[in-house]
Amino acid sequence: MAESDSDVPSKRTSRPSKKQTKLNQNVSIVENKKLQAAIEKLQKQNLELQKKQVLQDKANRLLRENYADEYSRAHNGCQLSDLESEDDDTPSGRLSFSSSIQSKGLISTPPRKLRKAGQPRIPASPPSPELQMMEIPHIDFRSSSFHRICNQKSSPLPGDSDSLSEVNNHFMTNPTPLQTATVQHSEPERDPNSSASDNPVQVAGSKHARSPQAPTSESDTPSNAKKARIAKVAAGSKGVNQCDYDDTEVERTWLQELSDEACEEFGEVYELTRAHVRGAMKSDMKALVVATYSFAISTKKVTIEQNKKKYVMLATCGAFTCKEPKALRRRFKNRIIPMVITEHFFGHSKAPGIIWEDDFADVKVETLALVMTILEHCIEEWADGTFKAQKLNDITQTPQYLTHLKDVKAWCSGDATVTGNICRLWAMKGRTHADVQPKQISDGFIDDAEKERLVADLQGRTGETDSEAEADDEEEGDIVKSEE
Repeated sequence: MAESDSDVPSKRTSRPSKKQTKLNQNVSIVENKKLQAAIEKLQKQNLELQKKQVLQDKANRLLRENYADEYSRAHNGCQLSDLESEDDDTPSGRLSFSSSIQSKGLISTPPRKLRKAGQPRIPASPPSPELQMMEIPHIDFRSSSFHRICNQKSSPLPGDSDSLSEVNNHFMTNPTPLQTATVQHSEPERDPNSSASDNPVQVAGSKHARSPQAPTSESDTPSNAKKARIAKVAAGSKGVNQCDYDDTEVERTWLQELSDEACEEFGEVYELTRAHVRGAMKSDMKALVVATYSFAISTKKVTIEQNKKKYVMLATCGAFTCKEPKALRRRFKNRIIPMVITEHFFGHSKAPGIIWEDDFADVKVETLALVMTILEHCIEEWADGTFKAQKLNDITQTPQYLTHLKDVKAWCSGDATVTGNICRLWAMKGRTHADVQPKQISDGFIDDAEKERLVADLQGRTGETDSEAEADDEEEGDIVKSEE
């Protein structure tokens, strides 16, 4: 029975017809299209969520900045960065941010009590007549002579009627460093009914008494003249005001030269703090950000809306580092990265990449992450569609720096050889822009023939006495005479 069953031939599977095959293919194509549409819908939803997250992160950073400002005001200028703890896992580097922040909370201060409407003002208590002293001298830089006029209203010191004259004698006999400038007191009041002889105020030690000048007209009263002098000094002279310069490049050059001279005179070079480094990088990046990403300064609603859309597009998933920001493709290939490196690190003769050439043989991972962080900060200043300057500090930018540092390390770990060459190429382009050649070690001037001559010259000498060198000098003198 078993043998008969085994001999029965098995049924062959029938092949589907062409019509059935075509139907199956159409069904699979329709299902694939549905799946692709569902995937695209999920991607769009994910992108929208990421854009919302970008705006929420922006709001959170503003809240943290406001909290830091309130903390500073409540704690007499103490910053939250002073409470940061050192973390061993924090990537160290000259340009890195701090990683951990510890806060002890915010101490609320009671509001000031304001005076209600209708209540009388509290009068200020007048000073005691016993404590009235002579007025403090006023330094006047407008005149070229040195005058001291005693104030007639100043009461003498208590217990001594001649104290005023003694003070004047002390000023004239014991010169002070203030004599290099012009010191002038307020002029004494003059009774219009009294004559010049009734007011014999004379400076001790001087030959002539200075009588107060009477106003020549109503418009030349002492108060008007004083106001005119103050206005003239406040206005300044032409050529000194800051508005007379088109840019602050001249001032920066002067400050740099003064700083270099002071460091050379003192014998030590003072390095900039990390905050100064970040601020200098931000000032160099602002114009590049506007030119590269085409932000426009305008009050039109259309332009403001376009700036907002650009900000959201660039801030989503770090798209500002991509060469194709909309598609999030070719990350770390945006042309602004080498432009920033060239402009800041190799832009002038005092740039960091030129002064510390060995440290900038290639662009370090920490430096590249810092560049990304400050670029993102400059883009965030356009979040509302118009430019609004924001503070750059390590409290609010530390999370962004650590995120960019992780991304840069992941990019470098993909192919260390290629990424290393790219970072080295960026530094090389910066040196080429600054017309600075890298250091090259020379092979020297002594070849093999010269070595043989040196060995022959050293034969027969011990180098322990000066007589050998004198004998060589005498031999050279004889050779020169024979040649002549």
